This record gives sequence, structure tokens and C-alpha cells, in this order.
Amino acid sequence: MMRNEGATHIDTTGIEGIIPANPKWGFSNIDLIGERKGRFLVQEWKRPNEHLSTGQRILLEQLAKQPAFTVLIVTGHTAGTAMTVHAVHELIGGRPQLIATTTEAFRECISVWYGKVERGEI
Repeated sequence: MMRNEGATHIDTTGIEGIIPANPKWGFSNIDLIGERKGRFLVQEWKRPNEHLSTGQRILLEQLAKQPAFTVLIVTGHTAGTAMTVHAVHELIGGRPQLIATTTEAFRECISVWYGKVERGEI
């Protein structure tokens, strides 16, 4: 469980440009990932008015094309144990589709995903 809002990201400066033929190639972090029966639910969280970088967008779009992965882009934030969700988009066919606009609806999306995995629907 991730509960430390002050957690820092890994500094990748030491491996930047490691591929001379493609010096811009690198790594990206994923905010949350959960697994059930070989299926993965990925969440990338952004605050309102914060955008995905080009590399992160490409990475998430490619993950979403994999049959075992469901990718959500969540616009919202957490403060302590309080969670606020403004919008949730699922990447389907490389395009974001709005699936929720409240924290409760977001919670329901997760429950629906889990239920579909349990029933073998995804």
C-alpha cells in the first residue's frame, strides 16, 4: 500500500542517455498497479492542469494495447487519507474515454474491473 504522500521518485540521472542511438529513451514511473489473476490495473494520477509527458503517454498507450492491461488516467489528488477524483479516463484503443467523475464512481470502476476479472470476462 502506498500511503506516503511525501514519497519521492527515483532519480534516473545516472542512466539518462544510456542508449547512444536513442539518447532520449528512458524510464517512466507508474503511480499505481494492481494485479488479479494475471490481469493488471494501472493508474497514472495527475493533478488538475497537469499533463502526461510525451514519453509517459506513449508508454501508457502501449500498455493499454496489451490484453492483460487496463490503464486509467486519474485526474485528482490525495491529502492524507482523503482522496478527491475529478475525472477518470480509460485508455481504449489509444484514446482516453471518460468513465468516472467522482471518487465514488472511481471506486465503482475498480470494483467492476475486479468483478470482470473474477468472472473471466477480461
